[in-house]
Amino acid sequence: MIEPAQLLEWRDRDGVWNDTADKARRVIVLANIRTIESHRLGNNGKASLIEVAFVVQVVAVAFLAITIGVAIQSA
Repeated sequence: MIEPAQLLEWRDRDGVWNDTADKARRVIVLANIRTIESHRLGNNGKASLIEVAFVVQVVAVAFLAITIGVAIQSA
């Protein structure tokens, strides 16, 4: 993700305002790529946590079913 300091540096650098349209587009594309990469890393981590939570819930339901079965048989 582009840091605020990087944006301020681009804003304050005199040469940036004289860049061609092509170079300006490349700078924006680079900023967008960095942002997408950083978001993707965060999303992958969250997806892994969701997978772990799903497995834990399935195991919990299995244990609950076993417990109910044992309780019914002993009653």
